[in-house]
Amino acid sequence: MSEPIEQQSKPVTVTFNDGRVMQQVVNLVVKKRPHGWSRKSYATYYKRRYAEWLKRDIDEMIKDRQPRTYRKDLWPNVSVRSLYLRVNQSLRYLLDIENNMDEQGIYKKFREEVLITMINDTGVVMKFDDVLEGDSPKAEVCIAEEDNPSWRYAMNEWLDNPEATEPFHKDGLLLTPEQQEQLNAELDGLTNIIFSVSTREVKIIKS
Repeated sequence: MSEPIEQQSKPVTVTFNDGRVMQQVVNLVVKKRPHGWSRKSYATYYKRRYAEWLKRDIDEMIKDRQPRTYRKDLWPNVSVRSLYLRVNQSLRYLLDIENNMDEQGIYKKFREEVLITMINDTGVVMKFDDVLEGDSPKAEVCIAEEDNPSWRYAMNEWLDNPEATEPFHKDGLLLTPEQQEQLNAELDGLTNIIFSVSTREVKIIKS
């Protein structure tokens, strides 16, 4: 009686008629890094499950516009650096078009408005940019130092004109402490005036 012939497993070839579908399947199998990264680079947190973890927090953050902090003490076995990478790589996965998680561009807009900061020994903070939120001070109109002679000339003209009785007021300045000290000294030597000098403005009244 002859020995049974051992059956050998043969590789199975799967063919897709749709090239687009085939490319998506390949991406799901081999994609381990964001588009444009070197083949030697490996993004540990560039995965759908991490993106879905971050998406939950982002969705809430978009609603209430409040910052989110990932505290280091809640991840005792993870460094702050790794926590920072986890947030950024998860967000990158969420944004990449081929992953089909941001078809409406919601998270792309979110990324343009948010700041992600690593705080040593504390954790990672994700917050909306104060400039875009309108919470930061606006730039003020001021007179540059090289333009000082023009307003100083007008002030001297006002001081020398006995018919000028309206108060002299110049705002929008940006005087240094040295310039304030010099102007105070000059005005202090004059009689029949009351004055006030600050960084931003000069006020003079004839008494």
